[in-house]
Amino acid sequence: EFIKDDKGVKTYRREVKDSPLKQFKGVMLMNAPISKVAHVLIKSDVETRLRWTSRLAKFMVFEESSHRLVYYTAFDMPFPISDRDYVIEGKLNIDKQNNRVVVDMQSTTHPDAPETPGVRALLTSSQYVFEPRPGGKTLVTVDISTDPKGLLPSWLVNAIQAGWPTKTLSALEVEAMRPDRPHHELIRKSFEKQISQSMAH
Repeated sequence: EFIKDDKGVKTYRREVKDSPLKQFKGVMLMNAPISKVAHVLIKSDVETRLRWTSRLAKFMVFEESSHRLVYYTAFDMPFPISDRDYVIEGKLNIDKQNNRVVVDMQSTTHPDAPETPGVRALLTSSQYVFEPRPGGKTLVTVDISTDPKGLLPSWLVNAIQAGWPTKTLSALEVEAMRPDRPHHELIRKSFEKQISQSMAH
């Protein structure tokens, strides 16, 4: 179900079976090549993450390889809501057959994760899909299904989540367009021909 179009981000929601919590999706055509957009999501340092992730207070990486990342995020929530944190595993799939990059994320556990500052939330599933478009642009689609746990009423969680795609994707684009933003090398090499062709037009 389409909700709104705000700052170039189209937001949708759908019912989740046996749950009062909705699933949300955001779609945005970004003015940056796929390798730079992906770099922000996958390779961001702490300083960059703090800039583009709303309410982020802490970010730590526990494990990192070319196609997998296990990390920790903690969020400062407005009073009287308890702070939330997540331990997340992200997996990268460069899907050349369908001309896209897919990043799947969900909650996991890790022995190095600190104690929660409030409530350990659950990221049931989240998926970013990046597709190269002409003119050095990237079509970005993000799905998120999360349960913040604790005592929050479902209507409040749904109201907060409805604004998440616009905030996150518009901030992601700003970071990707920074002149000093490097390319994600693995993705740049995979889409080299398309990136150079689209930038030339």
